[in-house]
Amino acid sequence: MASSAPPAKSAEEFLCLHFVFLHHGYHGRAADFNYLSQIAENALRSKHGVETHAWPHFVFIHPHGSDRLRTEEGVLACARRYIDHACAIISKTLSSPRRNEGDSGSDGRIAAADTAADAAPVELHFSAVGHSMGGLILRAALPHIMRRVEELVSQTPQVYSVQWDTFCTMAAPHLGVHYMRSPFMTFLGGNVGHLVSPAIADLFAKNTLLWHDLVSGESLGAWARFKRRVLINAVNDGTVLVYSSSFVLPVSVRERIGAAVPPSYTAPAETPVVPQNEGEPKGSAVADAVRGPSHDNDPPDSTTMMSLDVPNTDASVVHLAKHGIYCASSLEGLQCNAYELKELSEELWPSEVLPEQRALAERILRGVGSLELHLIDFRPLRDAPLECLPDHVAKARAELSLCGRVMTHLGAHKFSHAAMACKSPFYYPAFFGLVPEYIVTDLLGIPLMPDKLPMGAKDAAASPV
Repeated sequence: MASSAPPAKSAEEFLCLHFVFLHHGYHGRAADFNYLSQIAENALRSKHGVETHAWPHFVFIHPHGSDRLRTEEGVLACARRYIDHACAIISKTLSSPRRNEGDSGSDGRIAAADTAADAAPVELHFSAVGHSMGGLILRAALPHIMRRVEELVSQTPQVYSVQWDTFCTMAAPHLGVHYMRSPFMTFLGGNVGHLVSPAIADLFAKNTLLWHDLVSGESLGAWARFKRRVLINAVNDGTVLVYSSSFVLPVSVRERIGAAVPPSYTAPAETPVVPQNEGEPKGSAVADAVRGPSHDNDPPDSTTMMSLDVPNTDASVVHLAKHGIYCASSLEGLQCNAYELKELSEELWPSEVLPEQRALAERILRGVGSLELHLIDFRPLRDAPLECLPDHVAKARAELSLCGRVMTHLGAHKFSHAAMACKSPFYYPAFFGLVPEYIVTDLLGIPLMPDKLPMGAKDAAASPV
């Protein structure tokens, strides 16, 4: 929708509403985004009363009716439920009298517009965040949501501008899950599971969803309308390999699918360099990891850390770094490791490897435009020597129970796919909170308050529900 000129009123009289669509993955639940919502709401409450009336009011729209086993009904069934749910909230928010600024509803922080009769001019912003299969659900839902928003706006004269800001997918299987870490699970899902579960049929590309429905002109056009199109995944994700979520083939993926690996990457030769904050020299992967999330105002001096090695810095990290893709282990790392993916390269995805999936990735890039790629690696923060870590991470590691030590190890090494959402049983913000923190502060533009972030690591039993 084209923006119209705002009415001639002072800035204090404008209302900016920012709707954020959230959707969990396969067998997930709305509570999977609790950490993201928690830190966003804490920051917004701290901000309340400081900014003018024009400061954005956020409405986080969590999924409804698609928790756990209901995701087995498939991507399109979940998308239909989400379309109705999200559009009902948008309509209600625009038509209701403004609530008390501190109010929160069950679907997130609600800050409604004035009544149509005496409302301030409204500027609408929309962003979307999908984890795993939730990224596909949002891709299916967004064209329909956009149409309904346009219809609603045409009937709401106080809305003078609509902006589609950011669409972020976290480990979304855009190209399917033909290869998982476990060959047994790959065989089971591809040969048996799709016969009994529409969702598994979707994920293993046993129907038209990935190859037709989600790459139609309308579907790709909806994705393209967002100003920022962000792909995030862990380099060692064994559930959704990074070729499917991020359109690159590191060494570990080539080994998993039986493709040739360049001889120089059969073993890690050196710790890769990664970019630091602007104006600083490049350091090692460990130097990036130990800089720590935004909890610390004064991170350790990276120049004293560069010579340290972390055993889990593997050949994939080295390979990607050589071609300009750096794996972040901190919030600061995520803020400066964006890689603009305009087209597939032979170095990062040889044309003879998985040619059908490569063609699908190229089709997406042609229809959507360039994508902003971020890769992460939790292993350095979990395994680096304590003396190399920021105080809050070192303290959290030192206080871990036996269960906590096991779970953070599993989250960093085996289950990064789930851990990146910082959800139960991997609710350990000091280790796994960096992706939600990045989404809130950099993609949604909500400045985080360091003193409002969880400082310690909690056992699974203490995670929010």
